Amino acid sequence: MSREAAILGTRAYTVFAGKLAAVDRELIRLGWLFDLRQGGTELTFEKKLEESPHTAAERGARTLDLVVDTVRNTARHF
Repeated sequence: MSREAAILGTRAYTVFAGKLAAVDRELIRLGWLFDLRQGGTELTFEKKLEESPHTAAERGARTLDLVVDTVRNTARHF
């Protein structure tokens, strides 16, 4: 649910122990998802959509594009 929360504008964190999926790496790169394994991440639990330059719909569309691109790129290798 961390991906969904991040797309909706809720500060979301991951502590996933395995290799991160490409979508998680991109969400981290965009600053939408925070990796607590890296250390130095301040924990906050506020939803602050007004600080985001993107609406939830725009973020959802961007994430969908990212997922589709990742699937297409992966499919080329098979």
